[in-house]
Amino acid sequence: MAIDPSQERTKRYLRSYRDQLDRFSAIEDYSQLPPAEEPSLSAALVADTEVKGLLRALRETDVDMLELESEYATCREEMEELLRSPDVRRYAVAELEYLLESFPAKVSHFLELEPLQMEVEQHLGWRDSIEALLTELDTTESIDVHEQRIRLETLDEVLRVRYEEGIETIRSECPTVQRPYYPESFWWRHPSKVDEELDSSLNGA
Repeated sequence: MAIDPSQERTKRYLRSYRDQLDRFSAIEDYSQLPPAEEPSLSAALVADTEVKGLLRALRETDVDMLELESEYATCREEMEELLRSPDVRRYAVAELEYLLESFPAKVSHFLELEPLQMEVEQHLGWRDSIEALLTELDTTESIDVHEQRIRLETLDEVLRVRYEEGIETIRSECPTVQRPYYPESFWWRHPSKVDEELDSSLNGA
């Protein structure tokens, strides 16, 4: 079934966020840390994205949010403090470059490998990491990611075609892809919306 926002899921991702932050903060020389290997900045930022979206969705329920909001705020403050470090920013760019360089192979095999659900989640998780890093670096005045955005647009065009061609398979066999609480920029996490757009296009709407 599709993933629904829940207090337990939020707590689980908060623990993951905290763990990633603690381990990443403990690194003494970021230049020696291989990009995208644990602990990674992108993993922490994806956890940030997940928690932020879950909290936004949970605000519409009767769940007690005080503790969750407080824990997230603490993690977020620590993340922002980390990103003030020039060494961390350099690592972020290096990790982004690594993810982008590896992404074409994942796009070319999208929906081709088995087991299907695991493969789809792995490849889209890679795309999550790219978007999480780009979103954060976009707000950093000292870093220009315009060139990386252009490269990604070309890859996304191919991914989008493959994604749309397999939309029925994704929706029926990979239900956990859907994360309705994710930002719209994570379009691959909104298969229902992609499907609706395809129907509208076919119907000439």
